[in-house]
Amino acid sequence: MVRFVRSSRFALLALLGLALGLTAMAAAPPFPIDWQGIKTPMPQGTCWHGQEVVNGKIYVFGGLTGTETQSSYTLNNTQIYDPATDAWTAGAPMPTARYLCTAVAVNGKIYVMGGRTIDSDGGGGPVSTYEVYDPATNTWAAKSPTPSPIRGHMAAAFNNK
Repeated sequence: MVRFVRSSRFALLALLGLALGLTAMAAAPPFPIDWQGIKTPMPQGTCWHGQEVVNGKIYVFGGLTGTETQSSYTLNNTQIYDPATDAWTAGAPMPTARYLCTAVAVNGKIYVMGGRTIDSDGGGGPVSTYEVYDPATNTWAAKSPTPSPIRGHMAAAFNNK
């Protein structure tokens, strides 16, 4: 009987803790929330694109038009959003269409590496493509490919590298 009482107390305390935890999670945060959304939608909807910010503008690279199916296709576009004007503009297209790529800014240039392609028949795969975009000149340049094809990865700049 003592075991039953102890386990019942434990169960009651666990339920109470769970209820308090759920209540705490549902409570409003201790700071005001003021969402300010983009009013102008992207000209080309995309998923799994690369993105980076340089000089206050958001750069979106490539992506996929939908899910990985035969009706989807890989994009090579560069879309640029300027929050100051709430306007999208088109940049020079990427030399290589891809999605699941990574973009990272170093010294005012944006390095886009890896990714995946998808053909009209649903085939394709990871790529070792490595290209750099210069926002100042709106141009692309090819770099040495990555040692092996990569996709769905992350990269970050450290000490300007």
